[in-house]
Amino acid sequence: MAISHLHADHINGLMDGDRPVFSQARHVVGQAEWDYWTSADVCGTPAAMHATAIQRKILPLREKMTFIGAGASIAPGVTGIVAAGHTPGHMAFLLESAGRSLLLTGDMANHFVASLQKPDWKVSFDMDKGAAAISRKRISACWLPKEFRLSAITCIIRRPAMLSRLIGAFASCR
Repeated sequence: MAISHLHADHINGLMDGDRPVFSQARHVVGQAEWDYWTSADVCGTPAAMHATAIQRKILPLREKMTFIGAGASIAPGVTGIVAAGHTPGHMAFLLESAGRSLLLTGDMANHFVASLQKPDWKVSFDMDKGAAAISRKRISACWLPKEFRLSAITCIIRRPAMLSRLIGAFASCR
């Protein structure tokens, strides 16, 4: 199970009381994300709410966790991409199979249109707004075709053929 980041809204469903919901799963998260959230430096900060959820939902899974860095392959056709900013160790994941690719961005793009069209706009949920903007620019420049960045999701809704062009464009950016 690839986890983009350790905010409470992404991890609260991993445990049912004291039992793992996905008891046979390996949980993969960025090493930088783990290091940040398990540091004593988080206590007493606005981020402490998430640290509390991590104590309850992630620490019991420690033995089932795998920590990765940039470019790590977590399974055949699944690669981690650093997308820091929303959180210190936020990761995106590139899925590739049969010549097609899909990029899972997690919360790198908080708003499905504005975050991609205006990557410099600050988002209140991003912990490091400057790093988040850099990640959005870097990842969208490589992984999103120009026409998608200009017209975002509305283009796909109005023109379903754009979706197949979008999927094809992911592969050409490698």
